[in-house]
Amino acid sequence: MKARNNLSIQQLEDRLQPYRSTLGYSQPAGGWIRAIREALGMTQRQLAKRVGRKPQTILDLQAREATQTIQLNTLRQIAEAMDCELVYAIVPRMPLDEILEKRARLVAGQALRRTAHSMALEHQGLGAREQERAVKMEVERLLAGSRRKLWE
Repeated sequence: MKARNNLSIQQLEDRLQPYRSTLGYSQPAGGWIRAIREALGMTQRQLAKRVGRKPQTILDLQAREATQTIQLNTLRQIAEAMDCELVYAIVPRMPLDEILEKRARLVAGQALRRTAHSMALEHQGLGAREQERAVKMEVERLLAGSRRKLWE
């Protein structure tokens, strides 16, 4: 099962790769609709005609896109009317396996801190090296099991 999970993560990472280069970019101040429309030399009236809407609606949609409240299907229709493709993706800020490792370290650290407190009260506390080894073992155990447990 772990090999299958690793394969699915790798396949998803491969699909995400082209989008990683877009991290850090932001949309133009007036939004993409306005920027592309103006670059094409297309008026609001012309775009409205192409999508079967009123010119005022295009102005409203541009404002909604700039504030990120436009619906994806509407944005897709506008993109198609300008001979563009809407690209939509949720792109992790770091590779998925690093997110999982980071989360597993957090969960493992929390679990070990709970037990470390009671162990210290009984004068059975672990040294720094033993604590790090225990965290590492717990991380490996968490990553080998169901990833769902990482998010509880």
